[in-house]
Amino acid sequence: MGVVREKEWKKERVERGAIMPGMIFYRERVQVVKGEKKPRFMLVAIAGLDMKVYGKHLRKSELEQIAKAMRAKLVLLKGGEKKYKSKEDIEIKE
Repeated sequence: MGVVREKEWKKERVERGAIMPGMIFYRERVQVVKGEKKPRFMLVAIAGLDMKVYGKHLRKSELEQIAKAMRAKLVLLKGGEKKYKSKEDIEIKE
């Protein structure tokens, strides 16, 4: 099976749902101020894709373009509840 034919075969299987598409996991950055001109999202992990990413902080539109080109799903990770209010609340065992 040639390389081109193999890619077409894999593409057909992804479109039919036989193969799970890749997933791109991202979250909102913590230190973002409203109106700031910096990228608001941080790339956390990639599953099921053969891809290298050189940028750590990306804009939502950039993530969507990458996901569309790679036929991947975007997954927004939600943060948990804040456990500690300050450093004094953290118990350090010696």
